[in-house]
Amino acid sequence: MEALPFLASQPLNVTANRVLRCPDPCCSTKFLGKHSKGNLSRHLKFVHRIGRVNEADLKCGNCGKKFSRTDAITVHARRVHNLADRVKS
Repeated sequence: MEALPFLASQPLNVTANRVLRCPDPCCSTKFLGKHSKGNLSRHLKFVHRIGRVNEADLKCGNCGKKFSRTDAITVHARRVHNLADRVKS
């Protein structure tokens, strides 16, 4: 997916006391705290579909269930199949 033009001029540097704002001029979402950079990154992927992984790439090799987030398939593999690492097909 192509990055939107407003991202080119927006650095994602963060400190603990700094508020990060979504660089989309039409979005008023803000993130605060030590996890704000990761939260902003996830927001861009799932709300604005920037850098989002293809759901077909995150399919459990054991049962075929599809996932849109890598952390979700990792938890699934651990809980349902008792596997230490994420399962990809």
